Order: sequence, then structure tokens, then C-alpha cells
Amino acid sequence: MTLWELPHGAPRYGVDVITHGEFWGAKPGGGCQHQWGTSVACPVVVGVLAMLLSSLRVAERAPLRSPAALKQLVMAAALPMEGLSALEQGAGVLSPVRMEEAMRNFTPHISAFPDKIDMTASGCPLMWPLCAQPLYASGQPVALNLTLFNSQAAASVVAEAPSWIALTAMPDGEGSAPHLDARDVLLVEFTAVRPLVAYSGFVGVRVSVGSSASAFSGEVAGQILICLRSDDTPTAPSEGSEARGCAARAAEGDPSAVVVPLRVRVVATPPRQSRLLFDLYHSSAYPFGFFPNDDLEQVKLELMDWNGDHPHTAFISLFKELLAAGMYVELLTSNWTSFNASNYAALLLLDPEEHFLPREVAKLQRDVSQRGLGLVVAADWFDAQIMKTLDYRDDATRQMKVCGSGGANVVGLNRLLQPFGIAFGTGVYEGSYRLGGKEVAHLSGAALSSFPAGGLLHKAVLRRVSAASIARTALNRQQTQQVAVLGLLKLPSSAAGWIIALGDSSCLDDALAHAAVPARKECRWVVGELLAHLLPQRGGNASRPAKPSVGARPLLFAHTLPLMDSYSDGAAASERELSDAQLRAFRSQSRVWSAMTGCAETNSSCTLPLVLPPEWQRALPREPYVAPATAVSSSASASARRGAAVSSSSAWAEAGLAPRHRSSAPPLLLHPHLMTLPLLGVAAALLLVCYWPSRQRRLRSRGSVQLGSVCA
Repeated sequence: MTLWELPHGAPRYGVDVITHGEFWGAKPGGGCQHQWGTSVACPVVVGVLAMLLSSLRVAERAPLRSPAALKQLVMAAALPMEGLSALEQGAGVLSPVRMEEAMRNFTPHISAFPDKIDMTASGCPLMWPLCAQPLYASGQPVALNLTLFNSQAAASVVAEAPSWIALTAMPDGEGSAPHLDARDVLLVEFTAVRPLVAYSGFVGVRVSVGSSASAFSGEVAGQILICLRSDDTPTAPSEGSEARGCAARAAEGDPSAVVVPLRVRVVATPPRQSRLLFDLYHSSAYPFGFFPNDDLEQVKLELMDWNGDHPHTAFISLFKELLAAGMYVELLTSNWTSFNASNYAALLLLDPEEHFLPREVAKLQRDVSQRGLGLVVAADWFDAQIMKTLDYRDDATRQMKVCGSGGANVVGLNRLLQPFGIAFGTGVYEGSYRLGGKEVAHLSGAALSSFPAGGLLHKAVLRRVSAASIARTALNRQQTQQVAVLGLLKLPSSAAGWIIALGDSSCLDDALAHAAVPARKECRWVVGELLAHLLPQRGGNASRPAKPSVGARPLLFAHTLPLMDSYSDGAAASERELSDAQLRAFRSQSRVWSAMTGCAETNSSCTLPLVLPPEWQRALPREPYVAPATAVSSSASASARRGAAVSSSSAWAEAGLAPRHRSSAPPLLLHPHLMTLPLLGVAAALLLVCYWPSRQRRLRSRGSVQLGSVCA
């Protein structure tokens, strides 16, 4: 998936289709070479398209001249693979046979990908992660992107604001949930649809559950309607007629309208102890700035951290394991002042790169000390001298790129944790250690320099990484030092929460190691066992036995006694260690810093993210369109015209969202304008008589058709 829209918006599917991506090919100058990746798959798709287009007559190729038409054809004909999500395969496997069948009856139209949204268990694995867990009242909204293709015109605008038609809200069973109107259960928001250019565009969709449905458990179904027009002259529809007009066009199979069925699983709001909040607002990755690899052993192979810190990408295994343990994991895409801590057991703050706003730091400190919120912090390396060795000259811009950030914003974490007596120090450590009978990797992480009395602290002997060792191909394996790598603090007040502090985040994520780097020893189970000890009573899993513990201590700290005095080992990481150039670089690439200080010419973060933050607009629920009794249904003819595209009525039926109160039209009624058909027939006959003989003579004189005529 794409990262451009994060953290404010929703990522888009980064794959359209999948096909052969590896083969042995000719090598320039003779011989063979091994080729793989997108550079192989793209020519395969283009070659199939060229071969199929060359089999069509010129008139049959005319509707397929636009890039949108070709993409619609390729994606609509693809065959989804079992066991993979759309994030991994897009529309599915390239199918030349289905493409050949569909392209002969293709008619330009508007389409959306995905063409239906199933956020229930039946939608998995294709719609993962949207189907990974249900929605509920007071939960964070779930955002997604609909990619729009319009093969009718290169530029088009939205004819009417996207609308949401709520159809049904089906409870799980009699007496298990209150009967509510679907319009009260599901709240749908859209971003403003910007004009489509180059035949394509997108619209953001955000779904949440209304507060009145906190006890509802069941499925909600409805439809998203979008209509476009190529004429950019705005119209002035009558009051209340906008959504009805689009619905009427969609029901009649108008190719300028698209219907996306939406089905959502809703459950009663789970208890606080089952809910976790995953912070995305303070995560950044390349290319939004110079964010180096979290694992310095891979820097020579991959300098930048481009995977991001998202539970659907780098932390996918941790996300799945938390769900399997009965937790609900919500994504926080705004700052910490936006959520109610009373709804959540803990906030997961894993490998943050961004600044923290002063007001959100103060709020989170109160949440932990006064509102019982737990905090899981996973830091990463910070060393100004090592950062300096990573500076490089950009060949494209001829400018020096200064590394202003370590693996994580350790300085910001220290400001956040300072009232609790916790701090991470300067220095980078790598190696492994034993914990709970298992071996845990510490991959270029930080160490705890301060921890308060009463806390539990685990220490390990690790290798110290120096700036000089980074210049060599292997890390320095000479110096070893005992450092604190993991801490657990339960605050004394009954109204307070707890803090887990881990010096390294690389053992939690799934960032693929290079083939030259040994497989890592993960530590996700450490976080899982600590959460099981701290949150034993969880909704739906209260019957599970709690993890073994020793008194008030988890089993992982069975041989560790609470600290009698505050722990201190060196100075805490500070901004004072950074040079002026490093500090400028760090602030320049920060979204949050620009929000604190305002934009300046030297602040490149003002141009980021690449996709502007969305402005969400609540969609008013509409009633399904009721066709007039005298209207002639054209959905069948529209389906034939579209070829590869799925008609709106068939999409409804396939997703089980058939519109209510659809009336059938009298079969023998004719529109007055159909009387012009005889005149059109006479004109076509005259055209053939006059034009066809001269055309045949020209074709015979050419002798053969040139390859370039494929795109004619």
C-alpha cells in the first residue's frame, strides 16, 4: 500500500495486478541475464495488451484508446488469488483470455477500485485489513481510498457530492441487539472529490459507528454512489435532488455513475481492557525525509527506512497476534489531544520519528498518571556521531543530505517520560539476550539511562556500536557493556496506569532483512506476555487463564526484584548533542514542527505530505432510489455495453445489497426519440455505399498493416 496519504488519510492499493515477474532474458552484447521485479511484470502486461489490441479492428479499438480504459480492462478481467489480500495482489492475476472476451464489448465508463467493500469476515482475506476486526461505537474511524477511473473523458468533475444509501442493519439474532435504522448505526464521510485529470482520481471514505449503536451487534449494508461529468460547468440542482439524481442514473446503468456496495460488521462496544490504540501520527518514513534504517547492520545495504511504522505493513505480525489474543487495535491518525483515554487500556508508541506537541505531551502525561492509561514505548538508536557518518551527496540535486534523525525521536521520548523518571541514553547497542527462556534480539537499539525506584528492569550484555565501526562492512564486536534494555513501571496510584519501555523496535517489526543479514530473533511475544499480565480480564477472553506471574510480577521478571533506588547509567539523550545542521534537518522534515512554528521557506515539511490532509464531509443518509412506474430499465443493456465492467445492479446482487422497491418497467413502451432510428439506418447505408469501396482500395495499396496502427 502507499504511504503518501499517511497519517491523515488512507493508503491506496499499490498494486494493480500481478503477473510473471522473473525470467532469463537476453543480455546486451550477447548471452543471458536474470531479470525480476516490476521491471519484468510491466512489460508482460504491455505486451499482452499490444497483442490483444492488434487483433481488433480499428473501430473496436477506438473505445480502448485511453489509459483508464486499458486499466479498467486489465483489472476487471483479473482473477483474484485465494489467500491473498488486495494489498498484495491488487485486482488479481492477469488473465489474457478474459481480457480478450471483455475488450470486444467494452464501452467507456466510470469505475472504482475496489468495486465493493466487504468489511465482514466473508470479505477476508481479499479485503484485509478492513475485514480484520469489527467496528463499534466510540472507536476510531476506519478510512479507505476508492480509486476512480473514467475512460469517458481525460478530465471530469464530480456531478454531485458522493452519497451514502443505508439499506439494512441486521442484528445477529432476536434479542441479541436492538433493532436500529441503518442510518443511525453507520456514519459515512467522504473527502471532496477533486477534478479527475489524466482519466483518474480518488475519493476518501471514512466509516464509523454512531453513539446510539453502542449495544448493537450485527451487519450493516448500503451503497456508495458517485457520479461524474466531463463538462466542468457547474449545475444548480434543485433542493434535495442531488443524491436522487445520481441514484437514478446508477439504477438505469448510466456509465457516468458508479455504485460501490458497502457491508460492515458492527459489535457492541468492547470493554476498555480490550482496546489498544496504535499511534500513527508520530510515524514518518522515507521519502518524506532523511529517516535512516532502524537496523544499522543493514545501512550499507538499505540506507533509508521506507517501510513506515504501520500495523498493516512493518508491524503486521504484531497486529495479527494482538487480534488473536482478543484485543481490538485502533489506529490513531491525529495528535494525542483527540482521543478519550478512558476508552483505552494502552497506547502503543512504537518507533516514533516525529516531534511531540507540548499540549499533547501534557495531556498524555495526565492520561497515564490520572486516567489509568497504559503506555508501551519502543525506542530505537540515537547517536549524533553515527548520524553524521550517514550524510551523503544527492547526485540528482547536487546537495548534501544531512541526517537529522536517528532510528527514533529519542529526545522527544525523554521529554514525554521525564515526569515518570524514565529516559533513554545516547549510544547504540546490538546483540541478543535471554528473557523468559528465549533469546531476544537487540538490533541497533538504545538503552535505558534512567528508571525509577519500584520498577522492574532487565539488563543485558550487548556490543557498543561506534561511528568508526559504521564505516566498515561489519559492526564493531570488541566493546561490550551491560545496559538496561527493558523496563516495566506500575505507578503507585490506583488511578494511574503503567509504562513498558523497550530500547529497540526492530525486534517487533517485520521489515524484511537483506539476504546478507542473518534472520532476526523477534520479541513480539515479550509485549504479548506483558500485556496479558497487565490486562488479564478482556472481553470475550476472560475465560482464558492469565499468564503465570510471581506475586505482582510477570513471569518474565521472575528473577528480577523491584529497584530499591532509582537507576541511572549515563546522561539522557538530548538535542544539545546535535549540530546546528542536524537540528535544522530534523526540524525541516517534521510535519509536527511546522504545525508548532508555522511554515517557512527553509521548512521542507510544509510541502509534505505529498497528498494533502483530507477534509472530511459527513454524508447524509439517503433512501434507495425508487424508479418511476413508466421508466424503462436499461440495466441489462448497460451491462452488455460495459463488457468487462460490472453493472450496478449485478454488483448489488453479488454483494447481497439489492436495492429495495425496484419496480419493473413495462416491456412494450418506446421512447419518442427511438423513432429516429430508421433515419440513422438510411444514413449508415449511404455512408457504406460511398465510403467503403475507396477505403478497400487504400488498404490493398498498403499491402500490410504497420505495427504503429495498433494505437490508431
